[in-house]
Amino acid sequence: MEPDTSEQMLTAQLGELAIQGPLAVVDTEVAVYVVQAEDREDWIVRFTKDGQFPAAEWAHHMVAVYNDRLRIDGGGGAQRFVARPPGIHLNA
Repeated sequence: MEPDTSEQMLTAQLGELAIQGPLAVVDTEVAVYVVQAEDREDWIVRFTKDGQFPAAEWAHHMVAVYNDRLRIDGGGGAQRFVARPPGIHLNA
């Protein structure tokens, strides 16, 4: 059976767009950015500082979760990572 070339093309395209390596946080006066550690000019996520939304907390937690996943060696048991920062509840 021949592989689906459209699926192969999509996989190749996604591979080019994939985040490579660890993430970092860049904190500015008006926003907090999640960036690739190797290229801090090319941001992935921008959290605006509006005085109500905990932008820095979300950015730092996002980076910690992603970077922790990079460190998993695959030899241990299943690990659960929560995407939202601790103390933030959906029904708040």
